[in-house]
Amino acid sequence: MRVLQRLAVFASAGALAAGLSVVPAQAAADATIPISGGVTSVTVNPAVTEALLKNKILPYATDASTKLKWTKRGPTVKYGFPITSDSFVTAAGDPLSLTGGEIAHTGGVRFVNLRNFKALKVSDFDIRLDEGLLYATKVNNQPAEVPIFTIIPTSLEPKLTAGGFAVLTGVRLELTAEAADALNATLNTSVFSAGLPFGTAKVRAAL
Repeated sequence: MRVLQRLAVFASAGALAAGLSVVPAQAAADATIPISGGVTSVTVNPAVTEALLKNKILPYATDASTKLKWTKRGPTVKYGFPITSDSFVTAAGDPLSLTGGEIAHTGGVRFVNLRNFKALKVSDFDIRLDEGLLYATKVNNQPAEVPIFTIIPTSLEPKLTAGGFAVLTGVRLELTAEAADALNATLNTSVFSAGLPFGTAKVRAAL
């Protein structure tokens, strides 16, 4: 209930500020909301899973959960990446809408080409809502700053639960050109391409 009360205060403050002509309404209404934890789950597009396995590319999660998922389009995998407590979002309006923020995670995905055993690990993902990108801040366990996916949310108005979570569903993940080039070059393959519809994400953040 604390999160619902806090968000209600933010929304009320924004409405009050909007009525004061001397203060820009949008700037005054924006509020920074810390995130204490949660999970971002990623369900891989079944067609992508099929294409990767057909080309002997095995993607498996490291320090994250992995589940086999059956869909109408075929079997695929679902990863769960823990959200770290140094994350935050900015929000405004009524109903509340996310305007920015950074959502950091532990865990990652290691791609292995079973034909030549070349591998590439991307991990410690950081969703940057202001940029509309998901970054890997580690590559092969070394510090990095690589945009992996373009994030395309169906809505920036999260569903607020009684348990204190803000939930965004149906966030599409499309592979960036930089990530596709790095995967193809490292794994010695041509299966990856810019704009590849890798899957969808569900962000469940504890506020």
